[in-house]
Amino acid sequence: MYRKILILLGIGALFFAGCSKKDNGAEQVQQGKAQTKTENTKADQEEEKKVDYADIKARFEASFKGNTKGGITIYGDAVIMPVPDEMEVVSTRVFGDEDDGSDISQKMYKEVQFIPQGLFLEIQLPEEIYDEHSVLNFEAEHDGKTFFYDEPLSFFSVGLINSEKLAGYRTYITFANYNYYSKNYNYTVCLKDAETKKTVAKKTVVVKPVSQGFFVYKNDYESPFISYMEQRSLETDTRYHMIYRGKGSKAESKGTMLIISADYGTDAGFSYIPLFAVKTFDDKNGTCTFDFEIAKGGQYKIDFYDCETKKFTTTSLFEYIQVRTSNSEVKYFYPPETEWKVKAEDGLRLRNYPMGKKIGLLENGTELVQTEYSWLTFSDSINGIKGFWIPVRIKTNRPEIDKSDLYCCDPNKTDGWVFSGYLDLIEK
Repeated sequence: MYRKILILLGIGALFFAGCSKKDNGAEQVQQGKAQTKTENTKADQEEEKKVDYADIKARFEASFKGNTKGGITIYGDAVIMPVPDEMEVVSTRVFGDEDDGSDISQKMYKEVQFIPQGLFLEIQLPEEIYDEHSVLNFEAEHDGKTFFYDEPLSFFSVGLINSEKLAGYRTYITFANYNYYSKNYNYTVCLKDAETKKTVAKKTVVVKPVSQGFFVYKNDYESPFISYMEQRSLETDTRYHMIYRGKGSKAESKGTMLIISADYGTDAGFSYIPLFAVKTFDDKNGTCTFDFEIAKGGQYKIDFYDCETKKFTTTSLFEYIQVRTSNSEVKYFYPPETEWKVKAEDGLRLRNYPMGKKIGLLENGTELVQTEYSWLTFSDSINGIKGFWIPVRIKTNRPEIDKSDLYCCDPNKTDGWVFSGYLDLIEK
C-alpha cells in the first residue's frame, strides 16, 4: 500500500518592524549638554544612515573578506544594507497540503504519463509496460544538458476503483526547476530499460521555477533531482551560492533587496527577527547572485523588497534555510538572568528588536536583567564599539515604554532590546 506523502513545506513565524530613521545613530543618546556634542551626534547619525553608492562597489571589491554582520558573511558584487523602514509586521505560518496518497485510481492507466506535482514528478505505468520491463531508469534533458536519476525507479501498484483489477503502477521522484537563469521551462523526460538501454517512453513536460524566488546551492543549481532538504540543509562556516529573481542596481531607489531574518527561539516561544538586507549591483536577465557563509546554525528566513515600489514579497512555500549546527559553534554570549547596568551618561535607547525602532530611553545606571539568550546572529558594531543585542527586563529606573511591537519569545518577561556595548556586566 502506498503511504501518504506529507510534505511539510516550512513552519515559521516572521515578525517585521520598521526602523525609525531618526533612531539609527549611536545607541548612547546625546541630550545637548554642549552644543558641539549635539551637533556631532546628529552628524554621526546622518552619516551612518547615508550610503555612498558611488564609492561602495570599489570599497567592497577591495575587501576580499567580504561584508560580515550577525555571523553572516556576504561575498561578491553585493553589499549589506539596513532593513528598510517600510517593513511591516507580518506573521506567517505555512503548512504543506497532504496528498490524498490514494492507491486507488478512477481509471485504467493506458499509457505512460509524466505529471509534474510541485517538487515531484508522478510517473504512471500501464500494467503491461511494468511487466515487460523489470528495471527502469530515468533521465531528463534541459538546455542541452542531460541529468540522470541516481537509482532505478521503484513503483507501487494502484488498484482500480470498484474492481479487483489493477489500474497500473506509479511512483514519485524529486523533480523541480531551480534554474532561474533559464527562460526555458521545457524538460524532455525519458524512461529507459536498464538492461537493453532502449527508450520505453519519452515526453516533454513544462516545469516552471519553484515559487519561492530564490535557490541556495553549493555545487549545482541545474539538476532537477536536487531535493528540498538537500538545497536547504546547509552547514555552518561553509561558502554557498544564492541566486534569486530580482534587479541589481547601484542606485538607492532602484533594485531588489533580499531580506535575511534569523530564528529566535527558547522554551517560551519562537519568532523570526530581521537582521539586514542584501543588495547586488548587477543582475543577469532579472536574476541576482552572491555568495555567503553563516556561522550559527538555525533557520534563516528570506524575503524581498522592491526599492522602487517599496513593496515586500514574503516567501510563503519555502520560507527558510536550515543551517546545521557544528559542535564547535558558540550558540550565545550570555544566558538568561545575567544582570547588566547602563553605562551611557546621556541614556541608552531601548528598542523593539535588534536595531529596531526606539520604544524607550534608559537612564545611566539603570539595572537590567537579561531575559533570553544573546545569539551570535545578534552581534553588532556601533560607532566602532563591538557588542551584541540582548533582550532585557528593566530592574530599576523603569521609564515609560511602548511594548506593542516587541519581538521576543516571552513579552510578559521582556521589556525590549539593548546593545551591550553601552552596558557593564554586574558580577555576582
